[in-house]
Amino acid sequence: GAGVSPEVVPAVEFASSVDDEIIAEFKKYYRKYKEVDQKIEAILALEGVEAKEVVDVLLPLLSAQEGEIVEAASRVLGQFKTRGPIDHVFAKLEKERKSERRAGILDAVMRGGYVDLGEALLDCLEDRDWNVRRLALRAVAAGGKAENAALCLPLCSDKEVAVRCAALDGLSLMGSDLVRSPAMKALQDPAW
Repeated sequence: GAGVSPEVVPAVEFASSVDDEIIAEFKKYYRKYKEVDQKIEAILALEGVEAKEVVDVLLPLLSAQEGEIVEAASRVLGQFKTRGPIDHVFAKLEKERKSERRAGILDAVMRGGYVDLGEALLDCLEDRDWNVRRLALRAVAAGGKAENAALCLPLCSDKEVAVRCAALDGLSLMGSDLVRSPAMKALQDPAW
């Protein structure tokens, strides 16, 4: 038959138990580390672990004071290959209200090239925080779907220069002809 071979079941159970052990070790020891390098090493030990719990343990670190810790957490959150943790990233984005964490999640979405444009990501294109809008644009562009170019267009006239730049860059990265008109207008912009 077309069932799962008996050798595969123990391998999957073993991988799952190893992942569970890595997450448990992280939870147990992370707060005990004092040095930033030790904390980063602990975060990076979670790379390759395809579990929703990784999202749960790393999300609070996206608002850490140390940029290197935020960077490492975002890097790990952007490396998922399976639906479970990716969907969990988007679910957390939808519920998160802190701008710095939303920014970190969007950075992870961009790094991962996650192409889902759920309501949470679309809401970020209209966020009060200009950095969240900028990173949402970068995440949309990183997804690489040309049909999403129209989502970037309104932000080409955002009040924040960095957002306008990200919108133009995003349209350009997606190879969209929609970039032409706003790019021509941008040439007249005194901020450039």
